[in-house]
Amino acid sequence: MKSICLVLALASSQAVSAKPSRIEPPKGIGAGIVMGVPTGISLGYRTQSKSYFDAAVAWSATQDSLHIHFDSLFEVTQIVDPNAPQYQFPLYTGLGVRVQVSPSGSQKIYSILGIRAPIGITFLPQVAPFEVFAEFAPVLSIYPDTRMNYDFAIGARYYFSNTANH
Repeated sequence: MKSICLVLALASSQAVSAKPSRIEPPKGIGAGIVMGVPTGISLGYRTQSKSYFDAAVAWSATQDSLHIHFDSLFEVTQIVDPNAPQYQFPLYTGLGVRVQVSPSGSQKIYSILGIRAPIGITFLPQVAPFEVFAEFAPVLSIYPDTRMNYDFAIGARYYFSNTANH
């Protein structure tokens, strides 16, 4: 009888100290909004658990320009609250390109090509195939001139796929 109690006590203590399992993000194509600098439509495409692509077509009111970007992102780590394991917060980073097209003072259109390095956090609930994210992205503009800039935005995407693993 004592050995059974000891086994149960050990199993119980291991269950309490076990880390919550990692939530798999939704897979497939996601669409939503992005707000900030810039504000517009956000798209996501996930085929793997820890790496994915995102893009946006948006308007930057502060720079009076159309903004299009495409990023390749990967999850660095996932923050888990042991009191709410059904909600997790992956931290991500990546690399991408940004094109801005805006009217200049002479009514000509010019474009600015840049390299983005986004850093962000995602909120992943286990109950639905969507995500909410906040992102800061330093941008090195490389054409027509070289300068540093940044993008900052929050957004949300809903994933349209029957293969989402929640």
